[in-house]
Amino acid sequence: MDSMVKGFVNAFIRVIVYGVVMVAAVLVIHQDAGLVVNGLHFSEQSYTEYLQEILLFVTAIFFLLAGARNPNVKGFSIAMSGVALLAFIREFDWLLDEVVHGFWKFPALAVLLIVAFLVFKKKEQFLPAVNDFIKRPSWGVLLAGFLIVFVFSRLFGKSTFWKELMDENYIRSVKNAAEEGIELLGYALIMISSVEFWLDQKKK
Repeated sequence: MDSMVKGFVNAFIRVIVYGVVMVAAVLVIHQDAGLVVNGLHFSEQSYTEYLQEILLFVTAIFFLLAGARNPNVKGFSIAMSGVALLAFIREFDWLLDEVVHGFWKFPALAVLLIVAFLVFKKKEQFLPAVNDFIKRPSWGVLLAGFLIVFVFSRLFGKSTFWKELMDENYIRSVKNAAEEGIELLGYALIMISSVEFWLDQKKK
């Protein structure tokens, strides 16, 4: 197959596959509009939250697979996978709090120590792998997802803004829907970045 045609086919497949992810995210948000848990829409036990956790777990898997494909990026891949797993554990704090309040910190600490040890073993390869990654399109996608989740959604979801916007008609579920929906978009982009990084390493 001609390289140009192959490039168009690959781009088309990405549009379809990633488009399905985005459509699924919207459908999940719509489903949560009719779901009330503990008197709230979009609670920590909503389908939107569950999908966020699935996307984080898939992100961790694809970064690990990338490291398995190319040993030169293994330390970096483990680090990125570890960050995704830490976020995954943090999202389950509501469940782990059933054991004891703040219990999520213990599995998170275990993951952090294991990841730090494995990355240290590959320390010579770490910075070159980071340098290589930030030159790739997957870096831009990851950065966009990170900023959406950890900056934009946090500021956009401030209760003071929504109370000022809706005045006496303030409905917390509306704020939650907007905040969690934007967060889900960011996690989807982060997952897409991990897939693209894996595909890059697969080519090598």
